Amino acid sequence: MLAYRTSPLTSTVNKNPRKTGPPARTKLDIPEEYQHPAFCNGVECPKYRLVKKYPGFEHREYDATKWVSTPVTLDDEGTEAAYINLFKYINGSNSEGMHLSITSPVVVSFKLGYREPKTGTMSIFLSANLKNPPAPLNSNTFLQSYPKASLYVK
Repeated sequence: MLAYRTSPLTSTVNKNPRKTGPPARTKLDIPEEYQHPAFCNGVECPKYRLVKKYPGFEHREYDATKWVSTPVTLDDEGTEAAYINLFKYINGSNSEGMHLSITSPVVVSFKLGYREPKTGTMSIFLSANLKNPPAPLNSNTFLQSYPKASLYVK
């Protein structure tokens, strides 16, 4: 069984043009047929179709997705180091030197067991418009693809 903790990836605009910084967070130009939910905080997140709403949870069908991931130690230092690895990837530390769109969510997954988990994986969703994501330069960072999935979400 996997457990997930998610949070949106946000960024601010660098008002000093002489300094480099993270890309500006912008609203998406999304076609009328699909608007990302409010919990995506105005950035692209995995597209899904609501199958059925139940008291306290929903059944959703998600499209296939691509993610950039890195191992994470589940403590403050490990979480910060993993986030920095992923943030570097989306800010050009990849085989194409490409700056990628800000997306949501950031997901931390770990296997549940008898003892408290100490390690897991931190992942950032990659834009559906990115058909062939560039390879990471960091050997601890890797790309993952997930097929279309039917999930129950609380």
